[in-house]
Amino acid sequence: MDFGEDGPFRCNRCKAYVNPFFKFTQDGRKATCNLCLYADTEVPGYYFCSLDGHGNRLDVQQRPELLNGAYDFVANSAFMSEVPTDPAYVFAFDCSLFSVQSGFFH
Repeated sequence: MDFGEDGPFRCNRCKAYVNPFFKFTQDGRKATCNLCLYADTEVPGYYFCSLDGHGNRLDVQQRPELLNGAYDFVANSAFMSEVPTDPAYVFAFDCSLFSVQSGFFH
């Protein structure tokens, strides 16, 4: 996903990226972060969308970051202060209910 130079919407307090568990309030003008003790963040104009009668954004089906558990952002210039390099290590863990029940974490 490419948000251009504005970058993706993030929590002002903990800098968490918007995710399916952010709660939008005040008709979409504020978002409540689910990661940092539920801090409120003002929603920028480029990300604003009205809410339906249940408090859900009207564009949730068109926003992968509000619908899916995994998504990629294109880094804007604020994140590109150095020449990007390949990662040295990538760790991926299966955290599904089945993997926990099977004893994977033990």
